[in-house]
Amino acid sequence: MEFRKSLLAAAVVAFAAYAYSSLLSLYHSNHSTVPDSELPVFFFHGVTGNATNGRNIKANLTAEGRVFVGLTFCENECSVQSVTAQIPMAIAQIRSIVQNDPRFDKGYHFVGHSQGGGLARAVVENMDDHKVHSLVSLAGVQNGMFYGPQPEDMSVMINVLGPQLLTADVMDFSSYSKADWRGKVQRDLSALGADPTLQAKYSLMNMARPPVKNYFVGTNQYLPSLNNINHCGWYDVGCHYTKLRHRRNFLRLKAAHFFASPHDGVVGPWQHSLGTALFLRKRC
Repeated sequence: MEFRKSLLAAAVVAFAAYAYSSLLSLYHSNHSTVPDSELPVFFFHGVTGNATNGRNIKANLTAEGRVFVGLTFCENECSVQSVTAQIPMAIAQIRSIVQNDPRFDKGYHFVGHSQGGGLARAVVENMDDHKVHSLVSLAGVQNGMFYGPQPEDMSVMINVLGPQLLTADVMDFSSYSKADWRGKVQRDLSALGADPTLQAKYSLMNMARPPVKNYFVGTNQYLPSLNNINHCGWYDVGCHYTKLRHRRNFLRLKAAHFFASPHDGVVGPWQHSLGTALFLRKRC
């Protein structure tokens, strides 16, 4: 009985905190007087990239007098590490930039490329005090990656992504024959992705999505949480509150734009860069 009372009390407190913060964020989002076309822009680079990857966007925006910030919290080799570890790094750098600069007081936009597209959305969901007006994802990994046996998909994983993102002692992609592309590579990668130690170390393990839903949701530490499809026990108040918080923070956006192309050549299937449409229909 005492356990049930304490659980109910915790649930009430969590709901009250959620309601208060939702009303507060709604007030702030409706009291911005700066046009969206004049707000600053933060840029999230892709895996193994750096802030200079946004130089063309920077050139166009700064020519208009806009503020552009290419984030540097985890560049180059650092970006190969777990995405879950990079989320707090990004939040810390953004807060350090905006807290003493009045140019960010009325809000800002996020632009993310590839891995950075999903990471930008994760920051939106986890940063309770964000003032993001628009999220722009350019070929962003929003719903995971799975590479089938077709050469246009698997050759990217075998020859480029795999060797870049995983060391040979974890998975030696050069050891696989083309015959192995029809199941063995996918099976081995899925088995590695279920290892929580590797999940906590490599971003590829966070972004890989095997096609078996229950297996994927039960083993992946990043994408199910990003899309709010992770399972919570009925008694796990903290888990349920986190899902409410992610939803609230995302829905504070005024707009979200997800761009993808069948000519992507890296994210496979390319439609997974548009996975958020389903994510929104399920959550709203």
